[in-house]
Amino acid sequence: MRKGQLTDIPEIAALAKQSIKMMHAEGNNQWDETYPTEESFKEDIRSGTLYVQEEEGKIAGSATIDMVEGKPYKQIKWRSDEKALVLHRLLVNPEVRGKGVASAFMDFLEHLAGEQGISYLKTDTSSLNKPAQKLFERKGFQKVGEMYFEGKEDEFYGYDKFLSH
Repeated sequence: MRKGQLTDIPEIAALAKQSIKMMHAEGNNQWDETYPTEESFKEDIRSGTLYVQEEEGKIAGSATIDMVEGKPYKQIKWRSDEKALVLHRLLVNPEVRGKGVASAFMDFLEHLAGEQGISYLKTDTSSLNKPAQKLFERKGFQKVGEMYFEGKEDEFYGYDKFLSH
């Protein structure tokens, strides 16, 4: 796991396009041509919050980990008001899907939280994204509520987890 670099953008953008096609084929419209954008990945890299996992010289996945909670997060009654580390834009190369890349990012999220003295985690996913829901629940996250993102008809689920350091 390493911090993303601007030179990673072409590969990340290509992986995002592949993932969008796969998601849509599975009936999940969480991501589309309007989100996530190449610019959002660039902003994450510039702020030092985008991480990549490489395997055999190729990007196996990326995720943004920060303390930013978007406006829709205000729609949920979270289990705590304490500051949280938040996982966004978890992306896995379709070629290595099912091989533990997403799980490794969840473990890394907990590792970063421990380093920063944070014991509360948050994330979200579309109600249509069953693989992400299963992953979050398997990793000990609890679904705490529903929220709506502008331009999306289907609800998103908010998840949180408390860590004991």
